[in-house]
Amino acid sequence: MLDATFIRTNDSGKELAKIQETLRVPSPETPADMVRYARAMKLINGAVLLHIRICDQATNRVGSLAIPIEKQ
Repeated sequence: MLDATFIRTNDSGKELAKIQETLRVPSPETPADMVRYARAMKLINGAVLLHIRICDQATNRVGSLAIPIEKQ
């Protein structure tokens, strides 16, 4: 089980939208294997960063990253 949080923020760091969900994903066969996951989100006016945080419930390991959102 993974806890996933997706936060979109504006250029001053204000949170514009937040999605939290718990995912049931199959365990990788080896520690070096990846868990694949896809998620689509609608663009929000003024959002410049997408922050993603994933927590593995079994190990309490946490990973996070911030992805710039480019205007089309």
